[in-house]
Amino acid sequence: MSKENDKRYIHWIDQAVKDGLDKDGGIQSLPGFGKPLSKEALHGNALSSTLKNARYLPDWLRLQKDIKQEIEKAITSNQGEEQIDLINRKIKKYNLSCPSQFQKSFVTKQNLENQLKHWS
Repeated sequence: MSKENDKRYIHWIDQAVKDGLDKDGGIQSLPGFGKPLSKEALHGNALSSTLKNARYLPDWLRLQKDIKQEIEKAITSNQGEEQIDLINRKIKKYNLSCPSQFQKSFVTKQNLENQLKHWS
């Protein structure tokens, strides 16, 4: 196989790292190169901390807060089935967008107060 044919089997990320090493200074010129990582960088979930530092809130978390407020409003206003249907449509959207371990069940007029505990 020629060198040209070998290149097409290289993963793009591997190629990006190789390109970074080949450039003048490359990775070695980055601040902190060769130094140990801080304890903060090694603690917790890297993606979560990055998103938190960027002040990014995923849509499903925004929806979670909205659903909690809707449930509170339904409890205090004692509104009918239309409000329950609206909440359940939002819960369906939430369940489709959140990680599976955070999915929640639908609400009924009878279980609103109990469900509020799960949304807090």
